[in-house]
Amino acid sequence: MIYLGRSGKISGPFSESEFDELIASGEIENFRWVWEPRTSQWKPIELPPPSVVLGKMSPQVSALCSDGKNILSGRISQATETGCDLSIETDSASPRFAEKSRIKLHLLDESSGAAVHVPAKILSISRSNGQWSYRVRWDRLPEILG
Repeated sequence: MIYLGRSGKISGPFSESEFDELIASGEIENFRWVWEPRTSQWKPIELPPPSVVLGKMSPQVSALCSDGKNILSGRISQATETGCDLSIETDSASPRFAEKSRIKLHLLDESSGAAVHVPAKILSISRSNGQWSYRVRWDRLPEILG
């Protein structure tokens, strides 16, 4: 049986199949900790990002981001195994995508012409210097970036 935690509260027990469903649906994002019965300790669900950003990423990677209603173009940066930052210049006073929304990223490496479609999820949103910045999570680093 699996127990999950967040903000001092314990949820569960969950069976292996229920835990797999939480991962598949993205609901696992609602938790920060998992109980490790072998060591009798709580462990973070998500490992911290690497201390160094992956160096193979081309600075010329552009992205189209779509949620089925909106399509915006921008640039990605800070790519890791688990996600990236997506910067979109816009005059809009509010973001087009909401936190926790599921999106599709269409990435294009302009130097090689390679392209890939990546399912992802918006983790956080901020605005500065006339652009919206989205922290995006994906399951694995797309091949054109690593």
